[in-house]
Amino acid sequence: MMTLLEANPIHSLMIVGITGTELVSKLESYGIYRGDFITKEDLAFSRCRTLKLHLAQGSIVVPGKMSHHIHVATQTDNHEDFHLAELAEGARAMITMIEKEDHAIYKFEELGLKENVEITLMKKLPHMEYRLLVAKKVRMRITESIAATIIGKVDGRTRQFFFAKRNKPFYITEIAQEEAMCNYLKQSGIMPGNEIILETIEYGEHILIDPQEDVVFYASNGARLSISKESAASILVQEI
Repeated sequence: MMTLLEANPIHSLMIVGITGTELVSKLESYGIYRGDFITKEDLAFSRCRTLKLHLAQGSIVVPGKMSHHIHVATQTDNHEDFHLAELAEGARAMITMIEKEDHAIYKFEELGLKENVEITLMKKLPHMEYRLLVAKKVRMRITESIAATIIGKVDGRTRQFFFAKRNKPFYITEIAQEEAMCNYLKQSGIMPGNEIILETIEYGEHILIDPQEDVVFYASNGARLSISKESAASILVQEI
């Protein structure tokens, strides 16, 4: 057992205790209670924008964290490598290297994301919320970044859930995430073999519990919340 402040990011956590009646009241007003599952965001990448790219095979979306593991080069930069996250909107570049440490990237190969492929950065996307129905019974919210890592079949074609059409079944075949995040999503039924249906897309709601945004976490209902270090130290969790 540890505090949310001490917990590792990305790992699936269960709230086992909350100290302070005011904090308990604030969290409960957003539907967050003791026994709920949450995941702590990695602040090193939380402000990285999700990127929409155009490739020869079509458009794909790359989560901001993943973009720091992809190296590109442009003709105007004397072919010097830099991270995809640094590429300007509208710029064209060649993927020169994909870092081997991020194994989730390899699940994007079927979508055309490979070394020596030319890409155009179409847009750095705003934070969005995808509201969906899981296995025809559970409603939840996920970010556009997570939607980009859910890969499945629509009309026999491999696509990212980011591009899913409203009210149309999407059959999950892959989750391009680290094991800890896969386990977190699995608790809500988002896993290979299940069906999910997009209901609507909205601009993402970021709930500020405290003025300080020291720790960011996702609740099991998909809400994204920011709290201070003091509040995070008052929430007891355990890894699951």
